[in-house]
Amino acid sequence: MAAPTNKQDIGSTPKKVYPLGNSCLVCGFSFIQKLVDSDGNTTIKKYLDKKLRLSVERLKIVKDVCNITNDVIFTSDIGVCQKCFRNIEKVLKIEREAATLRDSFKASVQVTMQRLSVCVPSPSKFFMEKREMRSPLKENVQVKRVRTNQTDDLLLVPIRRVTPVKLVPIQPAPQMVDTSSSSVITSKARRSLGGDFSKKVYVHYPSGKKTALITSEVHRSICRTIVGGNNVERTIVNNLCSSHPEEVTNGAAKMIKKEALALCKRGSGSILQSKDFKDFFEFKWQQMKEELQRRCPTILSLLSAVVSDQELSSDSKSVIHVMVSAAIALYGRNQEMSLFQYMIAFVLTHGGCIQRDIERLSNIGLCVHPKTIHRKLETWKELVDLKVKEMRDSWADSGNVKYQLVGDNWDKNVLPSYRTSERGTLSLHLFNVIAVQDRVPPLSDLHRIEERDAKQICEFIPSVAEQKQLMRELVFIFATSIIEHNPQLQRVYSSIYPKHLDHPYSHFSGLKTFQYPLGLFDCNENKTQELIALLKKLSNDFIPYKNGNIVEPVFFGGKC
Repeated sequence: MAAPTNKQDIGSTPKKVYPLGNSCLVCGFSFIQKLVDSDGNTTIKKYLDKKLRLSVERLKIVKDVCNITNDVIFTSDIGVCQKCFRNIEKVLKIEREAATLRDSFKASVQVTMQRLSVCVPSPSKFFMEKREMRSPLKENVQVKRVRTNQTDDLLLVPIRRVTPVKLVPIQPAPQMVDTSSSSVITSKARRSLGGDFSKKVYVHYPSGKKTALITSEVHRSICRTIVGGNNVERTIVNNLCSSHPEEVTNGAAKMIKKEALALCKRGSGSILQSKDFKDFFEFKWQQMKEELQRRCPTILSLLSAVVSDQELSSDSKSVIHVMVSAAIALYGRNQEMSLFQYMIAFVLTHGGCIQRDIERLSNIGLCVHPKTIHRKLETWKELVDLKVKEMRDSWADSGNVKYQLVGDNWDKNVLPSYRTSERGTLSLHLFNVIAVQDRVPPLSDLHRIEERDAKQICEFIPSVAEQKQLMRELVFIFATSIIEHNPQLQRVYSSIYPKHLDHPYSHFSGLKTFQYPLGLFDCNENKTQELIALLKKLSNDFIPYKNGNIVEPVFFGGKC
């Protein structure tokens, strides 16, 4: 970019103009430079590609290396160049390496001081005795006495290597050598001026003896526990959990992998792999818990510890949380462990959830794909009316459990995304049928159609006792209605007047009505032939027959 400047700049000395902002915080390099030549032409050069914005992390690194206090405030256009920031990072790396090297030196010195003892002679002694290595059989061995300088003794500190020595009494041969396993003996080593070697372990193998000096505090504690013999395994695990938790985690992970591999193997017989019609309706959480206790105790213990700090009871809600977590985790390992995902998809489909949402939940492992549900339901279409047919057969054999059929049309117009001469509105005309089980068994002689004379018809006229019973019930109904809608009477009689009038069928009023959907039939209620075909099918399938005769007609309600 070049442009003429004022006339007074023409013929002047070339110069560079550096703005106060847009510069490097460390070296002061300006990322935007303005050059003015002798002819007055101005050229602006930008080096913004070399600029690094001062983020929170970079500013903290620069302040730590350059000792910049927090009260210094920088403008928003101040940055740092790439070269300076690389050097700053190099300084941090060198400091970390130096700290690591310093720690290694300290650890090495401590180990060395434990292995070597510093012998400081007493100022009152002028002779230092040194015992040479000799055979116990040699006699008349003189001890060398070396004259030392008293001044040198105070300045120079001789260092000698100390080897711990422990005399072990000789044991009989059968106890000392064991051909089946090795024996371990732990003892306290000799104390010296340079350190305390508290534990020394002797392991007797059939081929010989091996000695090891224990310097780690964790290993010393383990050795003391082994010698004591009380809660050895638990104490060892507790020590490892505090000193090497990653090793304990790796060991638990190996156990969990082994259990999950055996449970998720194809054909393992797990309850999560059984997906028949009966398996879904007979599933219980207690069965799944018993299977995990028997085949995957480590997984169950781990998930129980995550859910609660206390032991879970069988009827608590937290047990279901543990089972759900285990089912999702095992499904991630093997998609054949999908019983729980099928049940979730069934609930979503029954509740009217759209297929797109079910597909989204299937992507995160909470349920199966909607197409999988449709294929599973397609295989069950012959089992939908199985329970109703069992009641029909029982009804034909003089059973007391009876039912009714209720149906209604189900119409839907599906609009096309774009309308053409071939793609129009799709009209669906179906018929939904449901079997409803009777809560009160009906009387067996009400359905009989017989010719009755005048005397038999008189039997249906209410008697005096029946009229009194009717009057008593009507009084109760009217009194209850008046008390409920009159505030003054409700305040006085609501707590003393009975809420229910007992009758022979009182215990049936609180029972739940069982309904059995029989599915959607391809039938248009506006077409008589299709309705006749539907009624014939329902008559053949759900009316009780015995020896080719209708035992009792079935009530059909709804629109047909």
